[in-house]
Amino acid sequence: MSRCKACDVIMNEFEMRRIDRATGDYSELCSDCLSASNEATREIDSPMQIILDDIVNPFEFLADMEEQ
Repeated sequence: MSRCKACDVIMNEFEMRRIDRATGDYSELCSDCLSASNEATREIDSPMQIILDDIVNPFEFLADMEEQ
């Protein structure tokens, strides 16, 4: 018997054997928590990406940084 690391529910056989493709380790999350985690991960923009999206002209941005 194994429990989900996020919600502590008892996981079924499939959930206990699920391997995370990114790490190669067992996911240790039930299907509901894994689904919520994947959705949250897709929605998050990294702080650097937000900054890059705001830059219209990178050369002006660099010139402004040098002046500071």
